[in-house]
Amino acid sequence: MDSASLFDELPDGGRTNGSRLKTADFEYMVAPFAAAIPSARDPTRLLPQTVAHRGYKAQWPENSLDGMRAAVQAGAHGIETDVHLTRDGVVVMSHIDDEADQLLSSMRNVLATIKGPVPWEHRILLGCWNATYITAARRILPAFPLCHISWSRSYSAHFGAAMPNLGYSLHFSTLSGVLGRRFLAQARRHRNRGAPVMTWTVNQDNWMRWLLDRNLLVHDDGRTGAGAGVPAARRVLDAVITDDPRQFREACARWEDELDGTRPRPRLGLVSRVRSGWGEVLEAAKLTLLWVVLQAVTRFSKRLDTLPDVMTKRKVQ
Repeated sequence: MDSASLFDELPDGGRTNGSRLKTADFEYMVAPFAAAIPSARDPTRLLPQTVAHRGYKAQWPENSLDGMRAAVQAGAHGIETDVHLTRDGVVVMSHIDDEADQLLSSMRNVLATIKGPVPWEHRILLGCWNATYITAARRILPAFPLCHISWSRSYSAHFGAAMPNLGYSLHFSTLSGVLGRRFLAQARRHRNRGAPVMTWTVNQDNWMRWLLDRNLLVHDDGRTGAGAGVPAARRVLDAVITDDPRQFREACARWEDELDGTRPRPRLGLVSRVRSGWGEVLEAAKLTLLWVVLQAVTRFSKRLDTLPDVMTKRKVQ
């Protein structure tokens, strides 16, 4: 896919000088604040950030201020939330679909009126599901980094091919198996290494452990870790989105205890490994089937559009 041929057609809805967005405008849109962080125990280990899904959803109403405060107190590094535009033009936190341009324009106005010690584009990573929202975000909030949220590796790769700095936020089941591992490797090898890779919504201890192991590098002398002196490609996973941030922080602590030798690492017997493996396979198969059905329905309703779809629509208009 030729990114220049796609994005050079985008009229700019977010600038005052009337210029168009060019491919070069996408080169600086990275999110270093969303990257995996070095462990306080051993900086050669990289731990995925703990991101609270709609706040501390396991114990509080989703997208509530109390839930978000509780998530921060539990140790969350970031919060995933949803925004919705009410009929009277007020931006609220809610998981409801909206017309892309209206919602993002209202977000831009709200952010412009609220100043903080750190610019918002250095704190907010926009997450979009389809091409309509991605292109609208690039026009209206061009300075903000962006990630694509999806159940599908191939659908995310469609956007990643055109936007080297685009982050990925994929359901955890899509990252397992041969194809999932290959996707993770390619996400680091062939794209901007500053683009974050995240996964959602992880609430089971066994999946948390599996995801933590993705950033684990075993050296020739048997030491474990990643970071200092290790190629950046070993930074595989940047963030885990979970309903229970305290649970994931505790999983990280146990995982590090095992690496430090202060806690025995669980050893599964053959039967347990087979059961665990089949469980992961069935979970992935179930979600893959669900995604195929969902994709068919949403593609028919034109909600899972592609970049060429959006560009063609704009040219017709």
